[in-house]
Amino acid sequence: MKITLAILLSACATASAQSYPTKPIHLVVGFAPGGAADIISRAMSDSLTRALGQGIIVDNKPGAGSSLAAEFVARAAPDGYTIMIASQSGMIVNPLINKSVAYDTQRDFAAITQLTSSPLVVAVNPSLPVNSIRELIAEAKKNRQASWCTPLCSGVSFLLCS
Repeated sequence: MKITLAILLSACATASAQSYPTKPIHLVVGFAPGGAADIISRAMSDSLTRALGQGIIVDNKPGAGSSLAAEFVARAAPDGYTIMIASQSGMIVNPLINKSVAYDTQRDFAAITQLTSSPLVVAVNPSLPVNSIRELIAEAKKNRQASWCTPLCSGVSFLLCS
């Protein structure tokens, strides 16, 4: 399974293609500075600035598995000047497990492009006598114990482990 980062644009952008952009664009990142999404955002902001002739302001709004950033972007004017680096946790998982999120993914966002993907990896201590997920599950059931960790408590990896 792959986790995909996508740039999302507030739905119904009204800026015309001839004049857009006429002011800096805010690129909202739902994760802390220094993480993968932030690094990707900052790396591409220079190229976007040159290509568009306007500055790109990277604005980190971490928290709640990127739901805080998604809520901020959903409330922004739908003019194309607030875009977001999003993940499956903020766009798919959080709305499924938390009915009180203040946005509707299908109504409030339109996907522009996929930027990256990364595989989910399961790693175990080499002393554990397993060679597959099936064997790992059987071992956990046999011993009635297992420890696991994931990078987010609302991401795809968390759901898979739960």
